[in-house]
Amino acid sequence: MAFLRTIIIIFVLTPLLTTKSYAIEDNLQILINDVISGSHRAKTNKARDVYRHPKQTLLFFGIKKNMTVLEILPGRGWYTEILAPILKDEGKLTVAGFGEHHPKDYLRKSHIKFIEHLAKNPKLYKKIKHEVFNNKNYYLKDNCCRFSSILSKM
Repeated sequence: MAFLRTIIIIFVLTPLLTTKSYAIEDNLQILINDVISGSHRAKTNKARDVYRHPKQTLLFFGIKKNMTVLEILPGRGWYTEILAPILKDEGKLTVAGFGEHHPKDYLRKSHIKFIEHLAKNPKLYKKIKHEVFNNKNYYLKDNCCRFSSILSKM
């Protein structure tokens, strides 16, 4: 219980004790708004925004333009379409999935469709790093990366 209290106190006090540049925060929020409404996003993904609240979610997780983010099982790329433009200049985005050689049709086809979706806009998605789970489908390759934030579809 003491550990939980400590964690809660850290999350509450950290924003109060750190100095903020509101101009930078405003610019980030403008960028997030522009990305969310961007024409690069699939209509089906945009339709889900009302339920998933992308701006609020990313601000809650403390997204910054210079973060290194791991997206696990990107599915149809809902987060990828939002994260890639935010991180493309100063940050890094890595997506991890099961790859094109997975024995399960659903996972293999899902990965292939995702890659095809990214290929439609190489200028926007060219910096994304792709990682494939190992042959047991449980873990990423040893020491592949260090991340500021990890997003997963669970």
